Amino acid sequence: MGKDLPNTIGAWYLAHGYAFLGISDMNTYTWASEYGTGANPAIPTVDATYPFAEVLAVDMDHWQPANDLQGAIDWIAHDGGLPVQPRSSGRDRDVGPAAIRRESCLRLCRR
Repeated sequence: MGKDLPNTIGAWYLAHGYAFLGISDMNTYTWASEYGTGANPAIPTVDATYPFAEVLAVDMDHWQPANDLQGAIDWIAHDGGLPVQPRSSGRDRDVGPAAIRRESCLRLCRR
């Protein structure tokens, strides 16, 4: 995992009992068709990363610039997505943002 292709990652999550999957990377979109299946649907997700916060843009296939957290939330909601801030984006935390996203997804995505 981590260096695998999206379809390999999707197969792993399906084999381990997850009901759905969203793959995100900083300000980049991974096509849901690359990792989703009928048994394990893919949810388009973008990790919108800013100097002031990290926000997952769920059900989005693009990234937009923003000047503050409210601006990021507003563009995601306006474009029909769900803005999610997994935890505080304070730079003094011990766990990196990728681990926090993975932790949050693991709790929410299990069947």
